[in-house]
Amino acid sequence: MYKSTHSTLVVISVIAILLALFLSGCSQNKMNAMLVSLESRPQMPNQRPYMVKQVQFSGGDQGVVLAGELTYPQDKTTHRAIVLVAGHSAGQAPAPRDMDLGPEANHKTFLVLSHLLTLQGYAVLRYDSRGVGQSSGSWLEATNQVLASDAAAALHWLRTDAGLNLQDSGYLGHSMGTDRALLATQLEPADFLILIAGGLEVMADLLLRQNYEAAQKAGFDQNQLQLLITQYQHVFDLMRRAEDRHQAMEKIESYLTAQGATQQDAQLLAQRICDAVIYADLDTDFSPLMAGYKQPILTILGAKDTWVSLNINEEPIQQQFTNSLSKQRVYPNMNHVLQPAQTGEDDEIWRIKTTVDPKIVDGIDQWLLSVQSTE
Repeated sequence: MYKSTHSTLVVISVIAILLALFLSGCSQNKMNAMLVSLESRPQMPNQRPYMVKQVQFSGGDQGVVLAGELTYPQDKTTHRAIVLVAGHSAGQAPAPRDMDLGPEANHKTFLVLSHLLTLQGYAVLRYDSRGVGQSSGSWLEATNQVLASDAAAALHWLRTDAGLNLQDSGYLGHSMGTDRALLATQLEPADFLILIAGGLEVMADLLLRQNYEAAQKAGFDQNQLQLLITQYQHVFDLMRRAEDRHQAMEKIESYLTAQGATQQDAQLLAQRICDAVIYADLDTDFSPLMAGYKQPILTILGAKDTWVSLNINEEPIQQQFTNSLSKQRVYPNMNHVLQPAQTGEDDEIWRIKTTVDPKIVDGIDQWLLSVQSTE
């Protein structure tokens, strides 16, 4: 349906749309919204038999106040605590505390995940990203480093001001939140790391691969696919040579309009690909951070994850482990947003009633218990 003699215009227009979904983790098919509203989400916590506290704490920057929710079992004197670190949606506001996938999906991944973990006996802190929900500040110029400083501030507050007697505590990052969790350990060291649906592909390679695969599925022919590669490589070069991301956006818009894209599509692509996070970490390799972390790491990958490739990431991640207690778990049916899936495609997410596969939470609990038993 996308083939045309005007291949340049078609490629750029479609890729601008595809990139709007980059790392968003959910389908944007609004035609399904009314159907979804009729679908039950059985894991949504109607009853919460544990302590629930609305909290505020200082973020990584002076003056930024983050708002969140702390949940923990009321029958424990000491707690193992986890800070949830959300991922990224290119050019869009970061996730609120529940990691709400939107009305088209009607799933709240972090709310359900925190609920299940708390039922297993853990204290869990999740929070609105800066500039989102009830948190102050602005996300527009926030890089991974800035957002990681917020995660570090969350763990520091949990340890010092939450009023809990903690046994140990760490970060659980999802998607690009795994990068932020790794960065946060440089500011507030964690006793453990849980990294879910995150990889070690350099951003430029990841972005090109994701959009190439999406274009293949959309029916692009070989000439269009090669044109896509050429255009993205040129866009990346423009980003690398720019003085800042705003100059990069201007240069990319000019390039794309000269190639035949509409002004609207050119602006959309430039905004998505030159948001603060992607621009700052376009060529960043996070492998040294993982290799340099000496405490236990649990990594979780899904074979049905169409965003983070299992084949590309499984072995490189394992090669970074330096602690004998570190472990990688692969779930054959897990998609990018922790559901049990058949295809892993975005348009399947809203059809799946399960928000978080309970096997994942059981696996986290078993691993943390095994780590505890050796301490």
